[in-house]
Amino acid sequence: MSKAVGFYGFINNLIINSKEKLNFFEIGYGHGNIFFELKDKVNYLGIDFYKIKKLNRYKNLMIIDKSGIPNSVAKNTYDIVYSVNVLQHCSQHDRFEYFEQAYSILKPGGHLIGSCFLHTLENEKSNVWGVEDEYGRRYCNFFNQLTEVDTIVEFQQKISGLGFNVVDTLIAGDNSFFFVLKK
Repeated sequence: MSKAVGFYGFINNLIINSKEKLNFFEIGYGHGNIFFELKDKVNYLGIDFYKIKKLNRYKNLMIIDKSGIPNSVAKNTYDIVYSVNVLQHCSQHDRFEYFEQAYSILKPGGHLIGSCFLHTLENEKSNVWGVEDEYGRRYCNFFNQLTEVDTIVEFQQKISGLGFNVVDTLIAGDNSFFFVLKK
């Protein structure tokens, strides 16, 4: 996915143009796709709720037992925080908490690169929104998991309130929102 939307090229340019090895933190390493691409190019640390067998030998892949970046992760340390195809599984509260935590562990000038589902005027009538509640909140039935979806206004308010600047965004399909933010 990172190659398809251009994230890998963006990350690779950051790596190439850096005088030092970058510190890279991944929320939701899954099967290790980006890890295997970057493990020899960056100082990598990742978190997830499980670790598949082929990743067991790697010590820089942490298993967490609750949502959130562990308190042991140092503040102002990472050049890149990366989370693609993960945050749409979280509640809005947890997703926004991840944004706050990512901001705190990023160095000044660092990048948050990620994706989530997003409700916009352009996809208002899309059939991907399985449920709408009495307050107009939209939910997507994703892998048999009903997930609350942020509106573009909520997303913008949250990231600007934290101090992020938008570098780039892309909406793919009906609801997948990809973003590059800078601290």
